[in-house]
Amino acid sequence: MEFVGVYVIKQGKNQGKIKESELTGARMIKFSRMDKYPIQLNDVGQRPLVLYLSQPHSAITLRQQGEQLKFNIELITQANIVDTSWDNPISEQTIIGKTSETLKKEIAKNFEDAKAKGIDLFGLEEYVYRHHYALWKQKKSSGKPLLEQSELDHIKIKVNLNHSNTYKLHFDS
Repeated sequence: MEFVGVYVIKQGKNQGKIKESELTGARMIKFSRMDKYPIQLNDVGQRPLVLYLSQPHSAITLRQQGEQLKFNIELITQANIVDTSWDNPISEQTIIGKTSETLKKEIAKNFEDAKAKGIDLFGLEEYVYRHHYALWKQKKSSGKPLLEQSELDHIKIKVNLNHSNTYKLHFDS
């Protein structure tokens, strides 16, 4: 069996299909029961480094600017080095920085791709309903879809790098 994506159902209606490649960032935010998620880091002229990300914890906050709803996402995750074939030493901060940068790009891209299809992949409307009911009610009564009025403002990623037993790298200072 091969995982090729998901169909999004809202109020009993099919909203469309999201390919597996368009779920990479959303997995970390919305699917909290995810056990492990591999991420591959590449560097120009280097071979890849593979990490497993686990135990994601995310928080969403909202601020309203005019008619726009601006969402901030904070993600904390554990990372274990699974495979490395980097010839040159690489610092722990470089690994953390590249992982954070990759996740930020994936989250932003997943949001924009799903928004273009009219799919609320991150469950932002549910968040507004549960935590800002008066605002949700006001926005729903306007008749304009909430997703059209939404955008990501800031994405903050914190990666706690743990070393696997076989890849205890000696980082340069």
